Amino acid sequence: MVLRAVAVAAKTTNTVTVQGWEFVPCPPGYFCGASQTLSTLTVRWTGKTRPTVGKTIDLYGTSTTASLTPAGYVYVTSVDCTYC
Repeated sequence: MVLRAVAVAAKTTNTVTVQGWEFVPCPPGYFCGASQTLSTLTVRWTGKTRPTVGKTIDLYGTSTTASLTPAGYVYVTSVDCTYC
């Protein structure tokens, strides 16, 4: 599983918190970009290879019940901001 273009909002010694925009489905022919919510996910993550707060990443991992087990990440240098 991959969470694309999420912002690293916080980290502790045991967790990393990421945030991303979630768009409500829109009927064909309508513009619904204004109906978005900011979703937050905090995952258990220890070790030295954790992302930097304030950076945007693609987060890879295995989904679990209401969370994700991180396997790695890559920094995203460009984000498609069509609906920003």
